[in-house]
Amino acid sequence: IPLMVLAFGEQQLGAIIILFVLSNLLHFSVGMFILSANTSRWLWLKSPVLWAALAGLLVANLHIPLPEYLVTSASLLGQISVPLMLFALGIRLMEGELDHLGLALKCNLLYLLAGGISLGLAVWLLPLQSAWIPLLMLSVALPPAVLNYMLCEQYQCQPEKVASIVLGGNALSVLVIPLAVWLALHLGS
Repeated sequence: IPLMVLAFGEQQLGAIIILFVLSNLLHFSVGMFILSANTSRWLWLKSPVLWAALAGLLVANLHIPLPEYLVTSASLLGQISVPLMLFALGIRLMEGELDHLGLALKCNLLYLLAGGISLGLAVWLLPLQSAWIPLLMLSVALPPAVLNYMLCEQYQCQPEKVASIVLGGNALSVLVIPLAVWLALHLGS
């Protein structure tokens, strides 16, 4: 979110939040459905993130005022969640060896290719306003989220490989993100 606000400005914050919520809904519904193959397929329905996102959409659409202490508490929890996930990723990487860097590079290049194809299909098939195209351009170039590692750790679905993929994607993003921001700002407008 901060990268997209930096690139596109505060006036796009609403659209940026919508993309973030949609991404998380996909992670915590389709992603968890796929990862839970060895357990209950309906485990994803118990995810508090899914229900919190739906509650947030409901509260926002109905313009329900929330008490300040609740907003402050949620903000503080949100601010600590990413550092905690990064800490967990770092612990996993310290425990394991970096044997999967080749796989990480291949997966991240495929990830970027799939993102580019998805972007092309979305622009071609959906009646998007022109303001959405730069946001989507940058979204598809973002590295795999640390959240992917956390879910794979929770479901014991090759977390050491996913940790390498997330690390590789973030390393690759040093090159990809500046190019994506430039393209989004110059070609997307």
